Amino acid sequence: MSELITQTGEAFVAQFFATFDDVAQRSNLSAFFGNDSLMTVDGTQDEGTDLIMARLGSLTSQTLTHAPTRIESVPSADGILVQVVARVKADDDPWRPITDTFVLSPRDGGLYVRTWLRMTLPA
Repeated sequence: MSELITQTGEAFVAQFFATFDDVAQRSNLSAFFGNDSLMTVDGTQDEGTDLIMARLGSLTSQTLTHAPTRIESVPSADGILVQVVARVKADDDPWRPITDTFVLSPRDGGLYVRTWLRMTLPA
């Protein structure tokens, strides 16, 4: 079970970041969320697919690159808890360290992001 959880978390992170980093595909992130999804980025919260996508759509970066350095996944009461330590680079800005925490919950035979918490760390 633990190996399946680990593989699921790693596959999710790879797919999520690949979609997020491709500006032409970023709108497809909506498939990862639901009406009860909650996103908190550095203390600012948005709830539901529409508000989350509006926030993500307001990003002005032309290029975005996520580079995960560590991914840990464990079962939780609500599905799978995925913790990511990564660096992110936007346009010509320097790399910034971040942590992402995702709660992936069951939906229609798959998983969706029930909760996403991002914190930008001091450089």
